[in-house]
Amino acid sequence: MHKPMLPLNALRAFEVAARHLSLTKAAQELHVTAGALSHQIRGLEELLGLKLFERRVRSIGLTPAGKLLYPGLQTGFSHIREAVTGLSNASQERVLVISTPPGFTSKWLAPRLYRFASAYPEIDVRVSSSISNANFTSDGVDVAIRNLPPRCCGRLSTCDREADRAVLGAGMQP
Repeated sequence: MHKPMLPLNALRAFEVAARHLSLTKAAQELHVTAGALSHQIRGLEELLGLKLFERRVRSIGLTPAGKLLYPGLQTGFSHIREAVTGLSNASQERVLVISTPPGFTSKWLAPRLYRFASAYPEIDVRVSSSISNANFTSDGVDVAIRNLPPRCCGRLSTCDREADRAVLGAGMQP
């Protein structure tokens, strides 16, 4: 049978106290009183039916059960921190990936990219030169420029019928 999840605050309180081996330092890091921290840990011990700390006069130590639990929690909270950091970094990164044929890239696009980069310095433009059609799902391409027959233009965002050139945006297929 599925066991219910233990309280995250209590697990966090244990992890910080185990890392510092001090309730006072752990309470300072978590911005709570030592009494509140101790209450969280005692509640966790009751739920588990195990003692996690050996309480001494002026210090604490991990019991064998605490020594077993601590590494997993330390790794888990480290993964959570990394995930949150990665999320905030990803939201700050602005990348535009353009897929074009090599000839178009060298003769038309590359000489003009400096103007776009000057106007939008916060956007990192990456160009993928390829003769094959871009796969918006797997290639990470945002915009593709290809020479296509005029009959394809009805479903495209921009189409120059005279030049037989079409611009596809992410999620659009000819």
